[in-house]
Amino acid sequence: MHLVKINSFFSQKISNIKKLSWLLAFLCLFLITRVPRINNDTINPDGVNWHARSQQFTNGLKYFQFEKTYQHYHPGVTLMWIVGSFIELVKYFTDFKMYNHLNFYVFDTVAKLSLIGALLLLLFLAIFLLSKIINFYHSLIVVSLFSFEVFFIGNSRLLHLDALLTLLLLNSLLSFYIYIQDIKLFNYERIFFVLKTDIFMAVFTGLLFALTFLTNSIGIVILAFT
Repeated sequence: MHLVKINSFFSQKISNIKKLSWLLAFLCLFLITRVPRINNDTINPDGVNWHARSQQFTNGLKYFQFEKTYQHYHPGVTLMWIVGSFIELVKYFTDFKMYNHLNFYVFDTVAKLSLIGALLLLLFLAIFLLSKIINFYHSLIVVSLFSFEVFFIGNSRLLHLDALLTLLLLNSLLSFYIYIQDIKLFNYERIFFVLKTDIFMAVFTGLLFALTFLTNSIGIVILAFT
């Protein structure tokens, strides 16, 4: 009996180490395809606009001028939160207080890296959620297939909404699907545990839905899948 428990324990440890190794490989490949030359490869026209919008958004929050936080026609709130927060940190810890032609590349690099970091976290979340539906290795393959697709790589290196919207939308749908499955498997013998889990997933799904819509108003189409 003890030998069975020991073998099970070590098998689980080995399995976890293998999964961690694959995740580290995914991380390395992601960074290799995103970070090199991020400071000087390209600047999309809309990226310049998002710098100005993020500064206006951040100033609106800092000085309680909330009318400045409004952007039409797609709000881009999540992007402005991410970019604006890290730009403010740069201003606080360095001598770069205002944008100019000499330091723009610094702010642009920080903005892109902050967005890349957010995308990486969302990809890990997608792997985790998808592994609740299919097994871990299949979920890693599925996420890798579109993560390292050339067009998606290009979009995720730009200061733009598309990659962020895509991953928030994906995670929203995955979270909603898991929530629906939990309801279908409702077990009255585990009523308190199930209710606690369902409430968490409901709130988490709602949060992802909200962030999707706040990223781009076209995210409202997610309601068609609910």
